[in-house]
Amino acid sequence: LTPSPPPPSPRAPPRHNPRKMVKMWAEKEYRNLLRMRAAGIPCPKPLLLKLHLLLMEFIGKNGKAAPRLKDAGLTGDKICQAYVDCCMCMRAMYQKCRLVHGDLSEYNMLHYRGTLYIIDVSQSVDLDHPNALEFLRRDAANVNDFFCKKGVRTMSVRELFDFCVDDSIGTTDAEAASHLSALQQVVQARPLELSPEEQVEAAVFQMTFIPNNLSDIEISKVNRDNDALASGDSSVYYGTVTGMQSSTTTTAALLAVLHAQAEGEEEEELDC
Repeated sequence: LTPSPPPPSPRAPPRHNPRKMVKMWAEKEYRNLLRMRAAGIPCPKPLLLKLHLLLMEFIGKNGKAAPRLKDAGLTGDKICQAYVDCCMCMRAMYQKCRLVHGDLSEYNMLHYRGTLYIIDVSQSVDLDHPNALEFLRRDAANVNDFFCKKGVRTMSVRELFDFCVDDSIGTTDAEAASHLSALQQVVQARPLELSPEEQVEAAVFQMTFIPNNLSDIEISKVNRDNDALASGDSSVYYGTVTGMQSSTTTTAALLAVLHAQAEGEEEEELDC
């Protein structure tokens, strides 16, 4: 296992022109909010963008803003439902918007009239960002940490990560909700305390390298890892995000792409 270095923060400070950077953040927030609204994810409606200023819908009543999730004081069924809503939003951002929030926590969610709103998406990244999966794993860890402290029986970080990236679950909200419900039943049925083996597995998943694109995967390891997945080995951490976990056809296609990629690189070297 190759330890994965901590990803840089998507909120890197401006290096040259602060005004230009602020304008870029505003434009990015505007675009990301539009994508999220189109996907049906609860978030503020962007109303106007002019230079570095972004006007958004106000979420609240009579001039009083909706509380952040941190300050909403939810308990019991309400905090459990908020966890479900958060998981669904994370998956929708990944699957429908092709985005990873990158800084998701109880500080970047609002709760108003029973609805969880995702905010502060200027730093969100597209899935082709080199650290997209690292950011998603960190988001999953932050979310689980908050809700666990509130007494919610959460999935493991890996289970939440896989729930977001797994294409085989289906494309509709109903399919995702059904899958999430089944996952929660599994969580409710297992002991509160993790076994030593589960603690080690959780720690390893937090540190291990997850390839973000095909160039990060070695051809020689694909067949070996596919056999490991078939035997129930859970140590192949990229199995779900690549589709290998659920389909042998996907594995064959993955190998074909990798071989074609390798042949193309060899031809380039010969041409040089």
